[in-house]
Amino acid sequence: MAVYRILPLSDLHLQESKMHGFGDKLKFDGVDTVVIAGDTSDRWQESYHWIGNKIVPKVRQVIHVNGNHDFSAAPDWFPCTHAGFG
Repeated sequence: MAVYRILPLSDLHLQESKMHGFGDKLKFDGVDTVVIAGDTSDRWQESYHWIGNKIVPKVRQVIHVNGNHDFSAAPDWFPCTHAGFG
């Protein structure tokens, strides 16, 4: 059974700016899917790439809600799914 975490983009960027202990601070242990809620930044592509580089293989999928973004920019090895909300 997949475990999900709701992750607002604002929280992601706050943690990203700290640069250290990202996975531990956001407690991604046991989480294989992240739901990014909200479309508060034009840096969403960087966000996916950053999560992928720092947390994979712990996180295998990102679902982005509230926005109409093109996921083609996400790395092939880091699947992203648009949930179609918003």
